[in-house]
Amino acid sequence: QFNEVSQPSDYTQQVVKLVTTLQNHPIYEPESISALCNWGVTHIYHGQGQGKVGNSGPQLFTLGDLHSSPNQFSLIYHEDRVQIFEINSTVCDNQP
Repeated sequence: QFNEVSQPSDYTQQVVKLVTTLQNHPIYEPESISALCNWGVTHIYHGQGQGKVGNSGPQLFTLGDLHSSPNQFSLIYHEDRVQIFEINSTVCDNQP
């Protein structure tokens, strides 16, 4: 049996806040890491769109950002232009 869980009333605002944080701070900075951890994000997908939101949106992060932060992100999959990174578990454990 499946039960749907409703989204909080401020879900849209929270998504906008997360995207705004990632637009204003590189993904490896404490503000971005904290936001990702608070959302429960464990993996980052960098696919064919190369980090853009939608077809014409801003690029929130680059592969260079992820590769240059091995203490925070580990590459676990790479095929063609798709790369998947795992947020190292100790990163979120050390968040306030």
